[in-house]
Amino acid sequence: MSTIPSILLVDDDEISVFLHIHILAKFNVDHVEARNSGKGALAYLQSCEKEGKAWPELILLDLYMPDMDGKEFLEEYHSFDLQKREGTKVIIVSTIRNAQLLQELYHRYAIEHFIEKPLSRPAMEKVLQQMALKKHVNAL
Repeated sequence: MSTIPSILLVDDDEISVFLHIHILAKFNVDHVEARNSGKGALAYLQSCEKEGKAWPELILLDLYMPDMDGKEFLEEYHSFDLQKREGTKVIIVSTIRNAQLLQELYHRYAIEHFIEKPLSRPAMEKVLQQMALKKHVNAL
């Protein structure tokens, strides 16, 4: 499995963050950056932009957070320059049961995948395999 340079994990639940970081450590991830709110995640991306740092390859985003939820984050995130966003894939990791909202997010914000919480190694492996296959097919 190839190395993932970095992942931005956005979740307000400390236990979920701890669990997700533990699971992500099983993969070839160079760096996991965790933020506990949508606002914190946007601030991190803005700092990357200002400092000329690469954006994370993946954003693992919870939808249910106080202050700024995942949908509000996605609205703001899509105001960033497309060239900045195109190398970053967003994966929803949430307890969402609202299929209509999930469909809207897929279509409106080009969400890459959905993983039901809690994140598990098999679920993450499956998503990464699908993404690798999609990347390979798109390169043809």
